[in-house]
Amino acid sequence: HRFQEDGLRVMRALRFAAVFGYAIEGRTAQAVHENRAMLDRVAAERINTELCKLLVGKNTGDVLRQYPDVFCQFWPELGPLVTLEQNNPWHCWGGWEHTIHTVGAAPADVTLRLTMLLHDIGKPACKSTDEKGIDHFCGHPVVSAQLANQMLRALKFDNKTRERVVLLVERHDAQLPPRSQVIRRWINRLGPETFFQLLEVKRADSMGQVPEKVENRLTELDEIR
Repeated sequence: HRFQEDGLRVMRALRFAAVFGYAIEGRTAQAVHENRAMLDRVAAERINTELCKLLVGKNTGDVLRQYPDVFCQFWPELGPLVTLEQNNPWHCWGGWEHTIHTVGAAPADVTLRLTMLLHDIGKPACKSTDEKGIDHFCGHPVVSAQLANQMLRALKFDNKTRERVVLLVERHDAQLPPRSQVIRRWINRLGPETFFQLLEVKRADSMGQVPEKVENRLTELDEIR
């Protein structure tokens, strides 16, 4: 009854669970799933506010894992990522579980958490499988950035946040060797603040991959910092 009075309460329930670490009572959790379509009647700005608070919570990963259908209600573009399989030596999880781990590995900052939530959103459209059965996702950062731009516009994010997230999504797979000349060039291109955010994004992305594969990359990120 309460969810049907105001559909935003569906998001507020998830926000409470993420921020305070609550487990949602069983029948209430079922009602969240059953009433997610009530979000269609809620203004984008109100969903935006709850989403931002939710994303910086300490229990965000569990909420994303248990309620992907709720997030797909206002961002249907997430749907293909939720079911994406990644048969690739660098990945030990599917697209959604990888995303959940990267969100949790990022600092509790709205821009960075949004970036990690959306950084691989273009992978399903870019997926190809070679003759050995290995999946590849060539060009996915650019496609992800385009989709992220549309999704952030739909939820009425401010231009500064939207543009920063789109930039970080587009550059999240950039090669950053620990050489001073390369680093200076990237800092000049992005500015110091965005550059250090990119380092956080790349670290979080690596934390969602096969640990043995990313040891050197994490060491290089430390050297660059």
